[in-house]
Amino acid sequence: MDEKLDAECIAIIRRAEELRRELRNMESELSRVCRAYGKRRGMSLFREWHVNNQHEIETRLEQAAERNDWEKANA
Repeated sequence: MDEKLDAECIAIIRRAEELRRELRNMESELSRVCRAYGKRRGMSLFREWHVNNQHEIETRLEQAAERNDWEKANA
């Protein structure tokens, strides 16, 4: 047996358990803030996936508007 490797294995297992606990605790907070994000945009039942997509859409629209403004200013 290699006690050092065994100890490393146990330490990693404990860390993984800790992260899983933290993630479980974060899930309800995540659901709450995602619902609020959607509600501010007039939508309900928003989940993490919806927030990610909506954020991507909003970011692309902002970038397109900035490009359009720049093009008008430099035309």
